[in-house]
This record gives sequence, C-alpha cells and structure tokens, in this order.
Amino acid sequence: MEYFLVVFEFFVTSRKSSFLWNIIISVVLGIAIYFFSCKDSFVTLAQSVLSSSASVLSLLVGFSISVFTLLNTTSNPNVEAIKQEKTGKLLYNKPVYLFEELMLSLIYIIITESVLLISNLFFPFFFPLTTTFGKIIFCINASILIHVVFINVGTIVNFYFVITKKR
Repeated sequence: MEYFLVVFEFFVTSRKSSFLWNIIISVVLGIAIYFFSCKDSFVTLAQSVLSSSASVLSLLVGFSISVFTLLNTTSNPNVEAIKQEKTGKLLYNKPVYLFEELMLSLIYIIITESVLLISNLFFPFFFPLTTTFGKIIFCINASILIHVVFINVGTIVNFYFVITKKR
C-alpha cells in the first residue's frame, strides 16, 4: 500500500510538462513497436528483449539504490542546501523541498524498476508473444521501460545539478 502512496506523491510533485512529454514519447514508441515491428521476427526479437531486460533492470535497480544511498549519506554542503530549498509545491498542505522531490523521484524509479523486473521475469508464463494480447502487453511493457529510463536519466541530471550546484 505504501508503494501507491509514493507513486501518488511522485505524480503530485513532478514537473508536469516534462513528465507529460516523457509519457507521450514512451507511449508513442510503444505504439510504434506494435504497429511497425516485423511480424515474422517479432516473437524472436521480443523474447530476446525480455531475456536481456532482466539483467538490465537488475543493474538499473542496483544503480538507483546506489544513487539513493549516496544522496542520503553524503555530507556535501550542496545536498544540505537543497534540504532547505522549497520547490513551491505543496504536499499534504506542507511545502515540498528539493531534496524530498529528488528522493521521491528515486523511490518512484526503484519501485517501477522492481515491478518491471518482476513482471519481465514472469511475462512468458502468462502472456504468449504469439497472441495479439501478448504483443499488446509487451508493447506496454516496453513503454514503461522507456519511461523508467527517461525518468532515471532526468533524476541523474538533477542529482548532478545538486552536487555541482548548477541550475
């Protein structure tokens, strides 16, 4: 249940325009995979993607947890400064600080990557790629994976700006 709360808080505190573009691009790419993939080689390519995605997602989860830990344990004066810097957003009628926004983003990434990792491990058992429904679920999965990569890159860029104090 706490997972849903974190996801909700992430959506409330995220920058709507960049998040919306992220979603739009991810969905468009997922739809493009569905409509423009070669029918003859789709199953083989999708199986290859699913088999390698477990390794990639495991690395992404580990990397995200490392960044989360680094941000929580560093004593950089710039990190201390963002703990006091308000974003202008409210969450539960309290101001959201830049540090909290960055942490929510990292936690959202870790949750989403973990759910995606688990779903990719069990995908072949429930959704045969030879069916239209399996192809649709695979394309949704690909869209979510693209979304996670975009959010991850954005969060790392924000982390860079925090550490270097660039705006």
